[in-house]
Order: sequence, then structure tokens, then C-alpha cells
Amino acid sequence: MTVRLMNTIARETHGKSCGTLGIRLDDVGTDDNEVLSVWQSSAESSHKGKYISLEALAKSLALSDEQILTYFLDGSRRVFKPSEIAYEYSGGRRGVYPVMAGQIAVGCCRRGHRKLVPEKLKYEIVIALPESADYDDNAKRGFWEGLRCKFSAQLEPLGLEVAKVLPYKTGRDSRNTSFEDRGTAAIQSRMLECEREITEYLVRRKLLSHKNYLVKDGSLEYWKKSGLPSQNYRWVIGLSKSFNPEACTDIHGKPDPGYIADLPVNHRTQAARYMNSSFFGEARFAVWYIRLHDRRRMRSAFDGIVKAEKMLVTREEIDSGFMDSSEIDTLSAYILNERCPVCYGSDSRWTSHIYPVYLTESCIKSKYISTESFLNLF
Repeated sequence: MTVRLMNTIARETHGKSCGTLGIRLDDVGTDDNEVLSVWQSSAESSHKGKYISLEALAKSLALSDEQILTYFLDGSRRVFKPSEIAYEYSGGRRGVYPVMAGQIAVGCCRRGHRKLVPEKLKYEIVIALPESADYDDNAKRGFWEGLRCKFSAQLEPLGLEVAKVLPYKTGRDSRNTSFEDRGTAAIQSRMLECEREITEYLVRRKLLSHKNYLVKDGSLEYWKKSGLPSQNYRWVIGLSKSFNPEACTDIHGKPDPGYIADLPVNHRTQAARYMNSSFFGEARFAVWYIRLHDRRRMRSAFDGIVKAEKMLVTREEIDSGFMDSSEIDTLSAYILNERCPVCYGSDSRWTSHIYPVYLTESCIKSKYISTESFLNLF
């Protein structure tokens, strides 16, 4: 059976397909474009020096069967530009816009009895179209949902469906971003929404607690306008494999990337209190860095370091602006014990992987259909 979604897009939006391009744009996670936050002050209850050693505590915890890092959440997307579509406007003006399509895979794995098993997986096909596709301003009457239903009806014989049709803006913007970037951003936002939905699933079932933390791959700051109560993040840690060293500032607010670069192996930095009003309003984060591998064996000074984040949510934390230092130490030591000194083939991020997140990432990426099969849908 031959499926040509571009024919349906052109017919239903009164546009003209510009032919098949079949371009794959990327395959990235959520921690590639870090949002700069405002550094405020220390975010922990005690000051133990410039760097805090985790080695003794990590060895002690490794001898015990107790484990508090139970759930691991990761999201991935593959974005394509299968074609472009043209629309005629009054006065003979013509606009040409990219049709963006994405595969989104998000999943949470649970550890128990020394095994990692899937807890909740979500796979979606999404299509991002220019807002101009709504030729008669029918959005309020279900235009985009109607499109989604038509696409899904076409894909039903193949056992597939389109989960969302995402409009992206076509007007001028202050950042002068390309239409491809806007379409990609819409798909990225949907992926983050799926991550939030899985977190809400865990919270509703009361699966998270002080003995069952969720480790989210990537920054928590991306969960913009989540709509979830802050208490939902009480037992969630964000762990980023990549980060912007310039985001680390001294007490005067000046960038100090050397503070992270000089971090010794098996140590963490002091936790700093960060905020970003455009993402979480007045919410505060405790942010710190952990070196998993010896710098002498890394390609760069920042390889082998992960950035950890935790939201300040309890009344005591909000009032004082501090996390308990012993909690930060314990979480950091558990994270340190998850490292694995093995190079995962061509994955350049192996130095900052923790093993359960790597397995979760492998699990969700197995849900993708091949690039050739996906592009043939258009």
C-alpha cells in the first residue's frame, strides 16, 4: 500500500506540494541547548569547601543493596523535512514553507531486583505545518485535529497514526529564526510534553518517594509551563550530559567555567541556587556538577562531568533557599556509582553517560521505524 501524506496536506490546506525532499535534520535529546539561568547564591545547608569528595560515601553505598534511584526517564526525537508546500496569497504573493515531521520516543524504565524494565513508553508521529495551512482560520472549529484524523486514517492500515499536528508561526520574530527551526521547536516542545505526562503518570500512582527517585535525562528547566504542581518534582533529578560552562558564574555573576573544568574525579561542586522566571516563574533550582571520570583520560576539560539539578519544593527549602547538603551528597554518590567505564561504540557522550539512562535511551530508540520507511509515508 502506498501512502502519500503530502497529497492530503496539499489538498486539505489548499496548498501545492513542492516535491519530495526527504531530508533528515537531526537526532538529539533535550540537553543540547541549555537555557542560561540567573545565579543567586549557595543552595545547600553547609559549606564544606570548594569541592566535595564523594569517594568514601560512594564506596559505602556500593556495599549496600539499598538503591534510591529507581526510575529513569529519557526522551528522543528524529526530525525530518520531507517536503515543502506553497500557498498563494492576495496580490499574487507566494509563500513556501517546510513541512516538518518527527518521530518522538519517550520512555521511563524502572529498576528492581538488579534489572531494568520498561515502566511506561510512548511513541508518536507528529507533523508540524505552517499556521498558514489553516487557510480559513478554522482552528477553533477543530481544523488541526481534523487534519490529524485524516492522516491517521491513511496510516491505519500500516498500524500507525499521527498523534499531533503542530502549527508553527510564520510571521517575523525578533530572533529571526528559520521556519525549519520553528517546526523543529514545535516537535521538541511536544517531546517535552510527553516527558511531563510520564512524570505525572508516576506521581498520580504514587510511585515516587524518598526511596524511589526519578532521574530525568536532561535539564529540568526545559519543562516550561508544565502545569504540574511543584510537588510533582519533589523526587525528580535532572541530569545533563552536556551543558554550557559559561552558565557557571562566580558570586559577582561573572562566568567562571574554570571552576567546573578543575573539578577532581569523584568530587562534586557546591550547589548553587538558580532561577529562570520565563520557565518556572519564581521557582528555584539547586544545581551542581559531578565529575565521573578522570580529566587526564578525557578529550576536553568538560568531558566526564554531568550537571545535576533539583527543584526546591518543600516549604523548608522554599523558605530557606537551601537543600540539605547530606541529601545532595547521597544523590551525587549514587549517581557516581552508576557510571560505567566503557566506550559505547561511536557515541561521543559515553564519558557522561550513567548506565541506566543509557539503557533507557537504547530502549526508546528501538521504537523508531527506519528513516527510509518513515519518509516513504510522504
